Amino acid sequence: MIRNYAVVALENYTIKDDFPIISHSINLLNEEGITNAFFITKDGYVVAHSDRKKIRPEGFEPSEEYNKPFFLKGRDLKDRSFDYQLYQDEKFYDIYAPVGSKNKYFGDVHIIFSREVIFKSIKEARDKILFITLFTLLLGIAGAFYLSISIVKPIKKLAQGAHVIGTGNLKHKIDIKSKDEIGFLASEFNEMTGKLSEAQKAMMEKQKLENEMKIAAEIQTMLLPEKLPEYTDLELFAFYQPAKQVGGDYYDFIKLSDDKLGILVADVSGKSVSGSLGMTIFRTIFHTIIHPDLNAYDTLCMVNKLIQPDIPTGMFITAFYGILDLKKKKLDYANAGHDPLIVYNNETKAFNEYKADAPPVGIMEESIFNAALQKNDLLIKKNDILIQYSDGIPEGMDKERNQFGEERFHNSIKKHGALHVEKFVNSIKEDLFAFTKGAKQSDDITLIGVKLVS
Repeated sequence: MIRNYAVVALENYTIKDDFPIISHSINLLNEEGITNAFFITKDGYVVAHSDRKKIRPEGFEPSEEYNKPFFLKGRDLKDRSFDYQLYQDEKFYDIYAPVGSKNKYFGDVHIIFSREVIFKSIKEARDKILFITLFTLLLGIAGAFYLSISIVKPIKKLAQGAHVIGTGNLKHKIDIKSKDEIGFLASEFNEMTGKLSEAQKAMMEKQKLENEMKIAAEIQTMLLPEKLPEYTDLELFAFYQPAKQVGGDYYDFIKLSDDKLGILVADVSGKSVSGSLGMTIFRTIFHTIIHPDLNAYDTLCMVNKLIQPDIPTGMFITAFYGILDLKKKKLDYANAGHDPLIVYNNETKAFNEYKADAPPVGIMEESIFNAALQKNDLLIKKNDILIQYSDGIPEGMDKERNQFGEERFHNSIKKHGALHVEKFVNSIKEDLFAFTKGAKQSDDITLIGVKLVS
């Protein structure tokens, strides 16, 4: 519910259409226990509220009631999920989630739940369980006094049926038609065996799914470059490791000609199956479009044009695409919401970052995206290393949830900049893993290096 609210807010806030957010906020009051729902920007403006009187859109004075750090904690949720806190003397739960993309934070959506309603539901469930327990106990006591031949025979039949079921025959049904407790117990046995049979089927389906996931992982590996292009003037290397069995990161080196190299790094929102499917669609469209005579800007514009109309709600792709011209020693590139391009030269110690200048692929319609995306040219010198990556590196965490961070990442680049690019990439990876110390990987990791050696 809160994630859906955040998606509605993101989709409409980015196009400056507040009405759908307000409408969604009001509709949330139809859910039991919800007393308020609102979207507050990072600057304290209440763009949408279930109580229209409390709306303070941009252009007005920020809300004094809501413009507090208490209501803007979403920026600290690094996994872009949700959290909750107690509100108004602990009478309510405030469930909140951030609104934004990986690189932009617009504000938080909040849904206020009454604790009284929640505790009432818990009490009702507890009373029901207590009633069922006492009722079953009373039935047992009554049954002890009613023991007779008419009960012993069904019990024996029940025991025999249980024995058959115990041998593994889950299709066996206990045939007792009586409407007393024994008949009820036989019915429960039959229902239980049915559920066990379904669980057995589910286990088989799980095994089948695991096998399919293994195949999907193998297919995804096949989609990545099996062999890197060879150029006398360049050293190339890449490292990729998904957070789960399959992932949403993608990289590629494309030999466009003898003196042109295409460099691509992309990150699909989401992980596992959804991210993998999104990555596969992106790769297919990208490889259909690329051409030696097509620049990086036009390539990404065409990819967005084809993907944006049909991409699932909430999914987007950050993408960096560059074309390195070895004759002109020039990099033509475009960056749609992806991590910065880093260029480091160990000889001159020059360290430069070139940040994204446009939103990710799939969020905005063609005309808006094309206007936001920029054409970029960059002259490359001898010993320059081009570094591209996904946010799984700076956002990699140890077991205490401390991040590797940009500073450690940049220091690692400078520390190993004199190495051959393969050792350079592997050394940064080892620095990252030494920091995380075996903590569970929270995001896909991609790191590529391209070094101009002459």
